[in-house]
Amino acid sequence: MPNQPTRKSDRTRARILAAARELFGEHGFDGVSLRDIAGQADADPALLIRYFQSKDRLFAAAAEIDLRLPELTGARPDDVGCILAAHFVETWEDPRTGTGLRVLLRSAPTQKETAERMRAIFAGQVMPAIRAVDRSGASDWKAAIIASQVLGFALTRYILELPAMTHMPGDELARHLGRLIQTILDSERITDADP
Repeated sequence: MPNQPTRKSDRTRARILAAARELFGEHGFDGVSLRDIAGQADADPALLIRYFQSKDRLFAAAAEIDLRLPELTGARPDDVGCILAAHFVETWEDPRTGTGLRVLLRSAPTQKETAERMRAIFAGQVMPAIRAVDRSGASDWKAAIIASQVLGFALTRYILELPAMTHMPGDELARHLGRLIQTILDSERITDADP
């Protein structure tokens, strides 16, 4: 049974990552210690260092996010906002991805490495998706405004927990967010000469 130790170590590593995602998502980077994560994962604290080397690296692994954005090139132009909004709401509501996203959102304002990770997600995932469907020459600006709307919705729903946002059903939220995204996508290019 030479493969059994590897499987056990993989399970332990996965348990540590799950605990880290949950605790970082709830308390942010500064509100969690390695000992807290070890306790939640029912693991020896030394294993956290063995598998991840440091709290920063464990956080980076816990915050690894693939948005799995839908293929938009075949979509009707008038449907893109709704498609993106439904996907964003679903992604934030899904415990497998939402927890990591909340970790990033809580920690990015104070953690340089986290802010860099969010910028990388934006540049590597969001920008290409918007560029694929926008022919106005303003894709980068539109992607940034869309990101501001999505992050604003997430901040008010999952971090600040504003009652009007937390009580709104996901499909209704996606409908409103979809209209905002569609308005941005349909906008003409804004230049420095505009008032």
